[in-house]
Amino acid sequence: MNITISRGADGSRLLEDPQFRARWAALCERCPWSTSYQLPAFTLAWYRIYAGKFEPVIVTGRDQAGELCGVLCMAVSLDEGELVAAGTTQAEYQTWVSGPESAGEFALGAVLALRREFSDQVLEFRYLPPGVPLNWLADRRVRSGVVLTKKPRPLLRFARMSDDSLNKTNNKKRLKGLKKLGGLAFRKLTGADELAAVFDEFASFYDLRLGAMHGIEPFAQDPLRKSFQLELMKEPGLLHATILKAGDRLASAHINVRDGKQLHLNLIGYNPLLAKHSPGKFHIHMLSQMLIAEGCEELDLTPGGDPYKERFANAHDRAHVLSFHPTMGSRLKGVVQSRSEAWARRGLRALHIHPARARDALADLRSGHLHASLAARIRDRANSRRPIKLYALSIPAEPDAVAPTEDFRRDSIDDLLAYHPVDGGLPRKRFLLDAMNRLEEGQHPYTCVRDGRLIYVGWMIERPSAVFVSRVLPGVELPANHALILALGSHRAANEPKLESACLAAMLGDLSRTSGIERAMVVV
Repeated sequence: MNITISRGADGSRLLEDPQFRARWAALCERCPWSTSYQLPAFTLAWYRIYAGKFEPVIVTGRDQAGELCGVLCMAVSLDEGELVAAGTTQAEYQTWVSGPESAGEFALGAVLALRREFSDQVLEFRYLPPGVPLNWLADRRVRSGVVLTKKPRPLLRFARMSDDSLNKTNNKKRLKGLKKLGGLAFRKLTGADELAAVFDEFASFYDLRLGAMHGIEPFAQDPLRKSFQLELMKEPGLLHATILKAGDRLASAHINVRDGKQLHLNLIGYNPLLAKHSPGKFHIHMLSQMLIAEGCEELDLTPGGDPYKERFANAHDRAHVLSFHPTMGSRLKGVVQSRSEAWARRGLRALHIHPARARDALADLRSGHLHASLAARIRDRANSRRPIKLYALSIPAEPDAVAPTEDFRRDSIDDLLAYHPVDGGLPRKRFLLDAMNRLEEGQHPYTCVRDGRLIYVGWMIERPSAVFVSRVLPGVELPANHALILALGSHRAANEPKLESACLAAMLGDLSRTSGIERAMVVV
């Protein structure tokens, strides 16, 4: 087999060749383990959108007659010079395609060619889909550098689905609560324009959740990500995008990848302000019913070990992470890291600790924040008898009786994402986690942003539950017709008293429009 690497301008010319594209697409059809992430439609869209950041590296294999029998799409980062699979983290499955008869021969030849061309780099595929032939890894020319890690892949197989969970009292109550917001509407988006209309709001949900849990904000950190998803939406049948609306509010959204009779979970987000109604759970149920009607057989929840995926899974199969290392030292490091992660996950799972929380604690220990946190807890315990001050505020009869002097917005997730720590303030990840927890408890943020930065936020909850009150105000009973105002604070170097007054005015104005609220209690 003749193996060729085409990179840079040569790679771009090859990608523009209609005959090559047609043969590549036909090869994907013949390849038993190929996924939608290897299709020309997906890969070419990624090369186009990220042309200013990555140089294409195309590995092809041809038989003696010159027929195309294998394709592997890679790229080199123009900034770091790193070799990656095309699509990088946006390609859930990274692999090569070939005919079954030349599977091992092409894969071995492609890897050997890449190792010669990029001799000092680690070559990684995360994740290899189930069914990829791996017998060729025993070849002496590659086996010394191989690290292969098994990854369970959770699946929701529709034939095994049960509706029992939706018949539980709590779920019926949550669904009823969603419907009270103006009725439920679940629908499939049919074009890039429809997706673009909800994309920014969805991206804010997505970035808040990942920023809070993992300290990454994919759309804020990569502005091209939105353009890429909209470009994919133009390809017929590639993306499967659905939204769930409660009244006029976006409750949740999915942007998934269609693959024959299987759908790969891709980008999902829910409105944290509606978290108590579990819109994400109902979205997956409604999506499953839609997919069954469309002839789909299963939802691939994708590898990664996220707890919510296991709650929906009713079957599993196996994917892999495959890496090739240039030196024995690099391989040993890869083996140790892989095994350590597996042991750590098993241990954390046994202790019912989310891996993200463990990573946070380790990061705090390294940075010194953990010592500050422990000191604060000790100080709070020592001062636990210190009285909490409650100030009662009457609700004005007229909504405009107290007008805010600054522009405050209610329930703006974009404003929360405009937070940046100043003078030893909370680290961004901690702030976002605190904000997400408050939103999911039903608290409403009132925010003021100047020059693109959050400078003030206050939190208010209407008719807090007895459980909530007992947690934040031990020993205090609050009448049902009261609202609670807490955590008023500036996020800039110099406090401005007028911001506090303006925030309170905005809250009281909204409460005056809320039926049945007689008084607001401010917690200090």
